[in-house]
Amino acid sequence: MFLSMDQLTRFFDSLEAKSDDHMPAIDIKYVHLWDGAAADAASPLYIISASELNKLAPFDEDCERVFVVQEDKPVSKELLKQRGLHIVRIPKKYSLNQIANTASQLFLQTNNALDYYDKVLFAVSKPDNYTEVAKTISNLTKCPVALIAGTSQIISSCEHDLEKKDWDNFLSHRLLKLIQIPNRLTYERFYIEPLKTPLGEYEYEVFFPIVSDDPARQVNGIIYLLCSDPIVPASWSNVLHFTSYTMSWFFTRYANKDNAIKLQNQMMNFMLTDLLHGIIPSEDTLKRVLGNLSFKTDRELILICVRTSLSEGSDNFEEAKRLFMSFFEDSFSFTQSADIFILTSPSWLLPKNKSIQKKFTSLLKDARCYAGISSTFYSIDKFFIHHFSRALAAADVAMQIKEKQRWTDFRAVSLLAIQSNNYASAIHFCDPALIKLVEYDKAHESDNLYTLCCYWQLNRDIGRICNFLHIHKNTLYYRLRKIASILRQDINDYDNFIQLSLSIAILENLGSIPRYRIFDDDRRQSKWSIQEDYEEE
Repeated sequence: MFLSMDQLTRFFDSLEAKSDDHMPAIDIKYVHLWDGAAADAASPLYIISASELNKLAPFDEDCERVFVVQEDKPVSKELLKQRGLHIVRIPKKYSLNQIANTASQLFLQTNNALDYYDKVLFAVSKPDNYTEVAKTISNLTKCPVALIAGTSQIISSCEHDLEKKDWDNFLSHRLLKLIQIPNRLTYERFYIEPLKTPLGEYEYEVFFPIVSDDPARQVNGIIYLLCSDPIVPASWSNVLHFTSYTMSWFFTRYANKDNAIKLQNQMMNFMLTDLLHGIIPSEDTLKRVLGNLSFKTDRELILICVRTSLSEGSDNFEEAKRLFMSFFEDSFSFTQSADIFILTSPSWLLPKNKSIQKKFTSLLKDARCYAGISSTFYSIDKFFIHHFSRALAAADVAMQIKEKQRWTDFRAVSLLAIQSNNYASAIHFCDPALIKLVEYDKAHESDNLYTLCCYWQLNRDIGRICNFLHIHKNTLYYRLRKIASILRQDINDYDNFIQLSLSIAILENLGSIPRYRIFDDDRRQSKWSIQEDYEEE
């Protein structure tokens, strides 16, 4: 079992024990009255006299050994300072047998509590089930319990026999006044004080500190509970100490990590909100937020918009938000008005993932919602409003046509989407990558867009395109690779062709780009030529 030296010293309080050692947690498997043999590393708790202790050979610093020492002579300072050696000192008036019997009794009492400890350990080792930890502790103490991080965030709670509403209100008001976790602890290593206003039968609040398992040993959380008695029952005090040491691992690796992630993600939420209101961050700000973000954005992404008529303040909306946000693994979620937006990988749209698509449809039906999916994009940039508008438009179309699967892809409904929405400028339906290509041409005085129009309007015929542009085919191949790299799309893909052609038409009508119409001799001779409707530019 794991015991701290502070706990071990308290176990021998009745024998006037002393220790200057504050080792956080040591695995001790049994009590052993030293018989003169060399001390092994099999995790015993040795009972030994100080005179015999001095006879032991120096210890390997990598091994942790614990001794309860009868001080028939002073223990040397060298031994007290030796690493890997932990000592509890007891006056000479207590015999070795007395000390060993006391240790055995304490171990027996401790083992009786290990059932609870095992349950807590199991709950802590499953960080997805935070609530189970509070419930396990509450079952032991028969008291309302909350696990609170150093940032005053409630990780989980269990109201026990109180009304949930009363307990939640009490916690929220209590945390507003809890500026920092109390560090004025009793000699038993917890803190208890009377409540100013009792809550039901509970008149006292108790703080069991959760100390970080790093060298600084700072308090970074608490097990907070209410009790009706000013004396914490000894029957569960030891278990809570065990729990607090176990929770140090949990808080360091999960709770505090999650808090940091939430802070990082909060910056992302602020930035996305600014982008949706037309406030464009600087490139440095954009890089800093994305660089510190836990969610990986430098990859293919789609934005899913779940449109719901539910009020954001209702319990139903909160439940729907939780379900949709947890449905997609490795996703980033936020809400806007009564809509839920999810940034995730487009891989779930592949034909092989039909089962996931069906589950998504089922979830939408249960929540009485429709969803739209933007086209694929790469990372977050100043054109985020375009993806946002596309996802909204696709969701609106799915709702208007009563799509059976309850969601639709923007690529399949681009024209209908533009006709059916009045809330966004047409430029928001342009492919942001195409706008980047236009901006690149302006900045570098290049003809990438014109080359792309030639490529498509001359039917991707390399010979015809080279003759028309008076360039070598290697030059054309270089330009096409350059265009593909800027667009980050396959320009020969049909869906991409439709989407980019639509975007070109919008920009032409807005007057943002020239209206290129490409004709060569072959096209003029075609019986399908409509050259009379256009003038060659």
